[in-house]
Amino acid sequence: MRTWLLNQLDQLKINVTTLWLIFLDSKSWLGKKLLIFSFLCYALSPIDLIPDFIPIVGLLDEIALFPIVIWLIRTFISKSLFTSYQIKATTYLETNKLPIMRIGGYIVVMSWVAIGLVFLANSVER
Repeated sequence: MRTWLLNQLDQLKINVTTLWLIFLDSKSWLGKKLLIFSFLCYALSPIDLIPDFIPIVGLLDEIALFPIVIWLIRTFISKSLFTSYQIKATTYLETNKLPIMRIGGYIVVMSWVAIGLVFLANSVER
């Protein structure tokens, strides 16, 4: 069971890095980029269908959506092209050269700041 779980986590890292590489590719269709960007923003966002602060259950919506996004991306591009992106992703992970999505981090931080400001404004009005 533990080995299976570790294999699934490794595959998840490869798939996330694959999505990142597809997003960065200048030849990628804009629709794919928007789909990947919106999913990554949703996955990193503190605002979810199921709040992330609920242990384990809070991650279920991301876990459910991730295979759907992978399936959609695979339907948009050929299998050989997706495989080549996965090979590039595996190389990235083997060389410890992980991609960084700073804009995603900024979006998450800014959404937390916006939520904090809304709560602060509501508490001052009372």
